[in-house]
Amino acid sequence: MAQASGVTAVVGAGIIGVAVAYALRRRGRDVVLVERGEPGRATSYGNMANIAVTHFAPISRPGNWSRMPRWLLDPEGPIHIAPSYLPKMLPWFVRFMLAGRRARVDALERAGAALCARVHDDLGPLLAETGLAHLLSDYGCLAVYMKDAEFA
Repeated sequence: MAQASGVTAVVGAGIIGVAVAYALRRRGRDVVLVERGEPGRATSYGNMANIAVTHFAPISRPGNWSRMPRWLLDPEGPIHIAPSYLPKMLPWFVRFMLAGRRARVDALERAGAALCARVHDDLGPLLAETGLAHLLSDYGCLAVYMKDAEFA
């Protein structure tokens, strides 16, 4: 978010950017919403409009470390990096592994859960105020764990 000459620029027209722009407009700010592509078609679209209220797990965690080599080399895997680019990724990968230490993952999960717990209090009134409450459904999702340790 940037501000110049009384206008606030919000970069990103996904759900978060739009909600921030809307809140600023309600407070009387002049706002310009900047998006390089079609609004709502990047990260928000990739999340399939899913609102996580019960599950938050950073991808860098010990349970995923052993899967990473296979994911990185699979062109259709969840994370694909061209093998020739892997040496350039080494500094990032070291930071990624450090971020996945158990204590750090636990802290990230607690912080994410605290944010997710607010979704009903924040989103419901916003949707009602904008006349969009009918777009929210409360269908759940199914989480499957291969091992008891993953569930824990």
